[in-house]
Amino acid sequence: MEIVFNGIKFGVVLAFLIGPVFFTIIQTSIERGFWKGALVALGVSVSDVINGISPMVLIFWVATLSMATVEMGYSGGFELVIFFIALLFTVLATDLIKAYLADKLRSLITHRFLIIMNVLVGVFLIIFGIQLLLKAKTAFNMLH
Repeated sequence: MEIVFNGIKFGVVLAFLIGPVFFTIIQTSIERGFWKGALVALGVSVSDVINGISPMVLIFWVATLSMATVEMGYSGGFELVIFFIALLFTVLATDLIKAYLADKLRSLITHRFLIIMNVLVGVFLIIFGIQLLLKAKTAFNMLH
């Protein structure tokens, strides 16, 4: 039971990190409704599982695995599987809650607000992308 609880705790922390996925789920839910936002959330969860090719995703999951094995002492495959299932389920559940709550805001949102939101999200995504490029450049320079 402790393994599930630790997975849920770590999942809650991940769920409330604000990044491009957060804004995409909120924006999609406001503009197109809960079910479209839920599909985005599901797509994000599936891509986290199968997107081990991406260096940033791979580094993130290796760091998570290291934390689970070193700090929490999970050594067996079964313990790690339960931990990751609890973590991923928690992230998906909280993403669905975000989509639901954003959908409830639809009646309060004006067209002008959506335009402003789109510009702000676009600027945020550009800044986030530049930040990733700079980190990749720094990491690449450290290797050479």
